Amino acid sequence: MSVNYLREIRRLTELNDKELAPVQETFRAILRQSWTNLNGYEPCDAAGAPSGAAPSSWYDHALYFKQALVLQPYAHTKFAWTDIANITGAGLRLHFPPNPFASFHFPGETLFLVITPAAAPSPKWLPCQIEFREFVP
Repeated sequence: MSVNYLREIRRLTELNDKELAPVQETFRAILRQSWTNLNGYEPCDAAGAPSGAAPSSWYDHALYFKQALVLQPYAHTKFAWTDIANITGAGLRLHFPPNPFASFHFPGETLFLVITPAAAPSPKWLPCQIEFREFVP
């Protein structure tokens, strides 16, 4: 039986035990590496990732790849249709898993937003992102 790392990160976060933080970070690292491998993405620094169109408030817990920018803002972040229009107007696309709250940082509280060049293939999702049902609006 496989571990659902998203549920485990959420459970450990709710326990609010600082001694468990290294376990959470290990789970996040496993998810990041699995998702990176699944999509064939190459990590890079912020300067090498597609950017420039998303509002700065979205840049929470960002992951940078040559092929994509992953943002994990909290759900209370203000979103506007103009923000999405700016992304698409800059030749980029915004993607999210079936449950947009299936983030690696704090599943159920933070979103998982992926920005790619418009011509790039859509990202693939990990099974735990597809199956994740929890969220806190």
